[in-house]
Amino acid sequence: MPASYRIIYETLLSPQDIEFELIPNKKTYPREIKELISAAWNMAKLDPELNLFNGKVLAYLGSTPQMMPEGTTKLRLQVQETDYKSFFGTNVKNAHQIYESEQLANALAVCAVVETLDATIVIGNRSKAVAEGSELWHVPGGTIEIPKLADVDAEILHKLGLPHCIKSAFNPFYVMIKELSEELNIGLDDYLSLACLGLGENLEMKKPEFLCHFRLRLTAAEVRSRMVDAIDAAEHSQILFVPIEDCQDFVQTHPFTPIGTAAIELYMNTLGLR
Repeated sequence: MPASYRIIYETLLSPQDIEFELIPNKKTYPREIKELISAAWNMAKLDPELNLFNGKVLAYLGSTPQMMPEGTTKLRLQVQETDYKSFFGTNVKNAHQIYESEQLANALAVCAVVETLDATIVIGNRSKAVAEGSELWHVPGGTIEIPKLADVDAEILHKLGLPHCIKSAFNPFYVMIKELSEELNIGLDDYLSLACLGLGENLEMKKPEFLCHFRLRLTAAEVRSRMVDAIDAAEHSQILFVPIEDCQDFVQTHPFTPIGTAAIELYMNTLGLR
Protein backbone atom coordinates (compact mmCIF):
# COMPACT_ATOMS: atom_id res chain seq x y z
CA MET A 1 0.00 0.00 0.00
CA PRO A 2 1.55 3.37 -1.02
CA ALA A 3 2.37 5.87 1.71
CA SER A 4 -0.33 8.48 2.32
CA TYR A 5 2.00 11.01 3.95
CA ARG A 6 5.64 12.01 4.19
CA ILE A 7 7.66 13.84 6.82
CA ILE A 8 9.40 16.85 5.27
CA TYR A 9 11.30 17.83 8.42
CA GLU A 10 11.45 16.07 11.80
CA THR A 11 12.86 18.41 14.41
CA LEU A 12 11.68 20.09 17.61
CA LEU A 13 10.77 23.72 16.98
CA SER A 14 9.77 26.52 19.36
CA PRO A 15 7.66 29.51 18.25
CA GLN A 16 10.86 31.53 17.75
CA ASP A 17 12.39 28.82 15.55
CA ILE A 18 9.84 29.35 12.75
CA GLU A 19 10.12 32.27 10.32
CA PHE A 20 8.06 33.24 7.29
CA GLU A 21 9.09 34.99 4.09
CA LEU A 22 5.90 36.34 2.53
CA ILE A 23 6.32 36.64 -1.24
CA PRO A 24 4.59 39.79 -2.61
CA ASN A 25 1.33 39.65 -4.59
CA LYS A 26 -1.30 36.94 -4.75
CA LYS A 27 -0.45 33.60 -6.33
CA THR A 28 -1.71 33.23 -9.91
CA TYR A 29 -2.81 30.16 -11.87
CA PRO A 30 -2.99 29.32 -15.59
CA ARG A 31 -6.37 29.62 -17.34
CA GLU A 32 -7.01 25.85 -17.39
CA ILE A 33 -6.31 25.61 -13.65
CA LYS A 34 -8.66 28.54 -12.97
CA GLU A 35 -11.37 26.67 -14.85
CA LEU A 36 -10.83 23.56 -12.69
CA ILE A 37 -10.99 25.72 -9.56
CA SER A 38 -14.25 27.43 -10.59
CA ALA A 39 -15.89 24.16 -11.62
CA ALA A 40 -15.00 22.44 -8.33
CA TRP A 41 -16.14 25.41 -6.23
CA ASN A 42 -19.43 25.84 -8.08
CA MET A 43 -20.18 22.12 -7.73
CA ALA A 44 -19.41 22.21 -4.01
CA LYS A 45 -21.74 25.17 -3.48
CA LEU A 46 -24.63 22.97 -4.60
CA ASP A 47 -24.24 20.86 -1.43
CA PRO A 48 -26.36 22.55 1.27
CA GLU A 49 -24.51 20.67 4.06
CA LEU A 50 -21.07 21.94 3.08
CA ASN A 51 -19.69 24.94 4.94
CA LEU A 52 -17.58 26.88 2.43
CA PHE A 53 -15.66 30.08 3.17
CA ASN A 54 -13.24 31.57 0.67
CA GLY A 55 -10.75 33.14 3.08
CA LYS A 56 -7.16 34.22 2.46
CA VAL A 57 -4.67 31.40 3.17
CA LEU A 58 -0.95 30.74 2.73
CA ALA A 59 0.39 28.95 -0.33
CA TYR A 60 3.45 26.94 0.74
CA LEU A 61 6.31 27.51 -1.72
CA GLY A 62 9.13 25.79 0.16
CA SER A 63 11.15 25.76 3.36
CA THR A 64 14.79 25.89 4.39
CA PRO A 65 16.16 24.54 7.69
CA GLN A 66 19.09 26.39 9.22
CA MET A 67 21.37 24.94 11.90
CA MET A 68 22.21 27.48 14.57
CA PRO A 69 25.58 27.67 16.43
CA GLU A 70 23.95 26.44 19.66
CA GLY A 71 22.81 23.26 17.87
CA THR A 72 19.14 24.18 17.41
CA THR A 73 17.32 24.35 14.07
CA LYS A 74 15.38 27.26 12.63
CA LEU A 75 12.91 26.73 9.81
CA ARG A 76 12.28 29.47 7.27
CA LEU A 77 9.21 29.04 5.08
CA GLN A 78 8.48 30.79 1.80
CA VAL A 79 4.75 31.51 1.48
CA GLN A 80 2.42 33.55 -0.70
CA GLU A 81 -1.18 34.65 -0.45
CA THR A 82 -3.79 32.46 -2.11
CA ASP A 83 -7.40 31.67 -1.21
CA TYR A 84 -9.31 28.66 0.04
CA LYS A 85 -11.28 28.40 -3.20
CA SER A 86 -8.03 27.86 -5.14
CA PHE A 87 -6.85 25.30 -2.59
CA PHE A 88 -10.18 23.45 -2.72
CA GLY A 89 -10.19 23.42 -6.53
CA THR A 90 -6.58 22.26 -6.88
CA ASN A 91 -5.39 20.22 -3.88
CA VAL A 92 -8.68 18.93 -2.50
CA LYS A 93 -10.49 18.06 -5.73
CA ASN A 94 -7.91 17.87 -8.52
CA ALA A 95 -4.49 17.07 -7.04
CA HIS A 96 -4.55 13.74 -8.95
CA GLN A 97 -4.58 15.53 -12.32
CA ILE A 98 -2.37 18.56 -11.65
CA TYR A 99 1.22 17.44 -11.94
CA GLU A 100 3.08 20.73 -11.51
CA SER A 101 3.43 21.69 -7.85
CA GLU A 102 3.43 25.42 -8.65
CA GLN A 103 -0.07 25.00 -10.14
CA LEU A 104 -1.41 23.75 -6.80
CA ALA A 105 -2.42 26.15 -4.02
CA ASN A 106 -0.70 23.97 -1.38
CA ALA A 107 -2.39 25.77 1.53
CA LEU A 108 -0.25 25.48 4.67
CA ALA A 109 -1.95 24.03 7.76
CA VAL A 110 -1.23 22.86 11.30
CA CYS A 111 -2.50 20.01 13.47
CA ALA A 112 -1.63 18.84 16.97
CA VAL A 113 -1.63 15.71 19.06
CA VAL A 114 -3.42 17.11 22.12
CA GLU A 115 -2.57 15.14 25.26
CA THR A 116 -4.72 15.45 28.38
CA LEU A 117 -3.43 15.35 31.94
CA ASP A 118 -4.71 11.78 32.34
CA ALA A 119 -2.79 10.50 29.28
CA THR A 120 -5.43 10.46 26.56
CA ILE A 121 -5.27 11.94 23.05
CA VAL A 122 -8.07 14.11 21.64
CA ILE A 123 -9.36 12.63 18.38
CA GLY A 124 -12.34 13.96 16.43
CA ASN A 125 -14.54 12.73 13.61
CA ARG A 126 -14.80 15.54 11.07
CA SER A 127 -18.38 16.54 10.34
CA LYS A 128 -20.10 16.42 6.94
CA ALA A 129 -19.98 20.22 6.86
CA VAL A 130 -16.19 20.48 6.47
CA ALA A 131 -14.78 20.82 2.97
CA GLU A 132 -11.92 18.31 3.33
CA GLY A 133 -11.54 15.08 5.24
CA SER A 134 -15.28 14.85 5.86
CA GLU A 135 -16.26 11.95 8.16
CA LEU A 136 -12.62 10.96 8.71
CA TRP A 137 -10.97 10.81 12.13
CA HIS A 138 -8.32 13.43 12.78
CA VAL A 139 -6.39 15.24 15.49
CA PRO A 140 -7.40 18.91 15.94
CA GLY A 141 -6.04 21.33 13.37
CA GLY A 142 -6.77 23.88 10.69
CA THR A 143 -5.55 25.74 7.63
CA ILE A 144 -3.42 28.83 8.32
CA GLU A 145 -5.33 31.97 7.33
CA ILE A 146 -4.15 35.53 6.68
CA PRO A 147 -6.01 37.75 9.16
CA LYS A 148 -6.30 41.49 9.45
CA LEU A 149 -3.88 42.87 12.03
CA ALA A 150 -6.82 44.17 14.07
CA ASP A 151 -8.06 40.57 14.46
CA VAL A 152 -4.73 39.18 15.66
CA ASP A 153 -4.83 38.18 19.34
CA ALA A 154 -2.04 40.15 21.03
CA GLU A 155 -2.39 38.19 24.29
CA ILE A 156 -1.58 34.88 22.58
CA LEU A 157 1.40 36.41 20.78
CA HIS A 158 2.72 37.85 24.04
CA LYS A 159 2.39 34.44 25.71
CA LEU A 160 4.40 32.89 22.86
CA GLY A 161 7.04 35.62 22.87
CA LEU A 162 6.16 36.75 19.34
CA PRO A 163 5.87 40.33 18.03
CA HIS A 164 2.42 41.74 17.24
CA CYS A 165 2.41 41.53 13.44
CA ILE A 166 0.71 39.63 10.63
CA LYS A 167 3.59 37.16 10.15
CA SER A 168 3.30 36.11 13.81
CA ALA A 169 -0.30 35.10 13.09
CA PHE A 170 1.08 32.51 10.62
CA ASN A 171 3.01 30.80 13.40
CA PRO A 172 1.64 27.26 13.95
CA PHE A 173 1.65 27.69 17.74
CA TYR A 174 -0.56 30.78 17.45
CA VAL A 175 -2.87 29.13 14.92
CA MET A 176 -3.22 25.95 16.98
CA ILE A 177 -4.00 27.82 20.20
CA LYS A 178 -6.72 29.74 18.32
CA GLU A 179 -8.11 26.51 16.85
CA LEU A 180 -8.26 24.76 20.22
CA SER A 181 -9.92 27.78 21.78
CA GLU A 182 -12.63 27.75 19.12
CA GLU A 183 -13.12 23.98 18.80
CA LEU A 184 -12.59 22.79 22.40
CA ASN A 185 -12.83 26.00 24.47
CA ILE A 186 -9.28 25.54 25.81
CA GLY A 187 -7.70 28.70 27.26
CA LEU A 188 -4.18 30.12 27.34
CA ASP A 189 -3.55 28.91 30.90
CA ASP A 190 -4.60 25.33 30.17
CA TYR A 191 -1.28 24.18 28.66
CA LEU A 192 1.62 22.37 30.33
CA SER A 193 3.84 22.37 27.23
CA LEU A 194 3.80 23.22 23.54
CA ALA A 195 6.05 21.77 20.82
CA CYS A 196 6.21 21.64 17.05
CA LEU A 197 7.60 18.25 16.02
CA GLY A 198 8.17 19.06 12.36
CA LEU A 199 6.53 19.50 8.98
CA GLY A 200 4.66 16.85 7.01
CA GLU A 201 2.65 16.46 3.83
CA ASN A 202 -0.61 14.70 3.03
CA LEU A 203 0.38 12.92 -0.20
CA GLU A 204 -3.21 12.31 -1.27
CA MET A 205 -3.86 16.04 -1.69
CA LYS A 206 -0.26 17.28 -1.41
CA LYS A 207 -1.09 19.53 1.53
CA PRO A 208 1.80 20.65 3.80
CA GLU A 209 1.14 20.77 7.53
CA PHE A 210 2.97 21.55 10.75
CA LEU A 211 2.78 18.64 13.22
CA CYS A 212 2.60 19.63 16.89
CA HIS A 213 2.23 18.18 20.37
CA PHE A 214 0.33 20.14 23.02
CA ARG A 215 0.06 18.85 26.61
CA LEU A 216 -2.84 20.11 28.72
CA ARG A 217 -3.35 20.75 32.43
CA LEU A 218 -6.88 19.42 31.92
CA THR A 219 -8.19 15.87 32.19
CA ALA A 220 -10.33 14.33 29.46
CA ALA A 221 -13.43 14.92 31.59
CA GLU A 222 -12.52 18.60 32.03
CA VAL A 223 -11.97 19.07 28.29
CA ARG A 224 -15.31 17.38 27.56
CA SER A 225 -17.10 19.75 29.92
CA ARG A 226 -15.43 22.76 28.24
CA MET A 227 -16.45 21.64 24.74
CA VAL A 228 -20.13 22.38 25.38
CA ASP A 229 -19.44 26.12 25.07
CA ALA A 230 -16.95 25.97 22.18
CA ILE A 231 -17.57 28.37 19.27
CA ASP A 232 -16.82 25.78 16.57
CA ALA A 233 -18.05 22.65 18.35
CA ALA A 234 -19.81 21.60 15.12
CA GLU A 235 -16.44 21.11 13.38
CA HIS A 236 -16.56 17.51 14.63
CA SER A 237 -19.51 15.15 14.81
CA GLN A 238 -17.83 13.27 17.64
CA ILE A 239 -14.83 13.74 19.96
CA LEU A 240 -13.08 10.80 21.62
CA PHE A 241 -10.35 10.68 24.25
CA VAL A 242 -8.18 7.70 23.31
CA PRO A 243 -5.60 6.39 25.82
CA ILE A 244 -2.07 6.98 24.51
CA GLU A 245 -1.27 3.26 24.44
CA ASP A 246 -4.32 2.64 22.19
CA CYS A 247 -3.70 5.45 19.69
CA GLN A 248 -1.79 3.54 17.03
CA ASP A 249 -4.32 0.72 17.07
CA PHE A 250 -7.14 3.28 16.73
CA VAL A 251 -5.44 4.88 13.71
CA GLN A 252 -5.02 1.49 12.03
CA THR A 253 -8.61 0.38 12.60
CA HIS A 254 -10.48 3.60 11.77
CA PRO A 255 -10.64 5.80 8.65
CA PHE A 256 -7.99 8.36 9.63
CA THR A 257 -6.65 11.37 7.74
CA PRO A 258 -3.12 10.86 6.34
CA ILE A 259 -1.72 13.92 8.11
CA GLY A 260 -3.39 12.93 11.38
CA THR A 261 -1.66 9.57 11.06
CA ALA A 262 1.64 11.37 10.46
CA ALA A 263 1.14 13.48 13.58
CA ILE A 264 0.43 10.43 15.75
CA GLU A 265 3.42 8.53 14.34
CA LEU A 266 5.78 11.49 14.81
CA TYR A 267 4.48 12.00 18.35
CA MET A 268 5.12 8.33 19.18
CA ASN A 269 8.60 8.48 17.65
CA THR A 270 9.58 11.70 19.42
CA LEU A 271 8.48 10.47 22.84
CA GLY A 272 9.91 7.00 22.29
CA LEU A 273 6.49 5.37 22.71
CA ARG A 274 6.62 3.05 19.71
